[in-house]
Amino acid sequence: MQSLRIQRSVRAGAILLIVTLSSLAASSLLVGPKSIRWHEAMSAVFPGASGRTGSDLELTRYVLLHLCLPRTLLALGVGVALALAGTVLQALWRNALADAGVLGISTAAALGAATTLVGLPHLESVPFVPGYLHVALGAFLFAAGTIALLYRLSQRACGTSLATLLLLGIAFNAAGSGLLGLLLFVASDAQLRALTFWTLGSVAGATWTVTASLWAALGCLAPLSWRLRWALDALLLGESNAFYLGWEPRPIKRAAIWSAATLVAVAVAAVGPIAFVGLIVPHFLRLVVGPSHAVLLPASAIGGAAFVLGCDVLARCIVSPAELPLSVITAGLGGPMLLVLLLNRSAAEGL
Repeated sequence: MQSLRIQRSVRAGAILLIVTLSSLAASSLLVGPKSIRWHEAMSAVFPGASGRTGSDLELTRYVLLHLCLPRTLLALGVGVALALAGTVLQALWRNALADAGVLGISTAAALGAATTLVGLPHLESVPFVPGYLHVALGAFLFAAGTIALLYRLSQRACGTSLATLLLLGIAFNAAGSGLLGLLLFVASDAQLRALTFWTLGSVAGATWTVTASLWAALGCLAPLSWRLRWALDALLLGESNAFYLGWEPRPIKRAAIWSAATLVAVAVAAVGPIAFVGLIVPHFLRLVVGPSHAVLLPASAIGGAAFVLGCDVLARCIVSPAELPLSVITAGLGGPMLLVLLLNRSAAEGL
């Protein structure tokens, strides 16, 4: 009876998440400095059916298909990537407060972007490198190099030491922040503005190239996280218990580290560092759907997409026609939510 009740609650929660995500996606397409009504959107997408023509219709069609739609899809992809990474890392550390940022990946990605903009500005004129794609590539390469170095230095004869990995992440965060400050100091005024905008995190510069690249990477990385669902459940019981249940901890940890870190690197390379998504969303949903990763992973993916998309809609509406950086909204919402979760956890432990 209790199992049936849990299944019903999980099903109801999934329906609520999907409905919320659909509503936010519709709002993201229609809300902004140029608000679009439903009938205008339908006329722009299906001009032959509506029979309407004119420059206003063409402008609405351009805004909808080339500005709003890639931005919505990019926000969805970033939310999925960061939430999945947070879910995997929290299982890896067996700590619901684990954050992918402590690995130093976000700082490394920001350092890669700064190095590309300041040290290699001529790459902007290289053919077949549209827009700021070279910045995203630089961010990803630095993040991937940091992942490899973290994993190499954390190896021991008995396997990967998560405590050592955590300390190395803190050290890389400190070193990366110092180097990033140095690059900001020597940057020109134009480079400084670009770096400041990028490090704040935003999906405002979404293009079809960046959006398609992000979703292509998700298509390769998300199945790896899904394949780890049963192994992550076993890892929650401890490495020794996981071994007795038939799981070898070392390859599980290796796959989990690379999966989560690459998801974070791809998201940060696309839009800049976004705070709290990988920390808050899995933590909150674990309280609702339980610790089983067969349910938690897809729920976190949907919840992360809804969270980032909702924050982006708020960023466009609060100070319209201007807009706030996305990370400002996620930090403003995530900080109090984290404080509430910590207070509830402390109260429960006190009881």
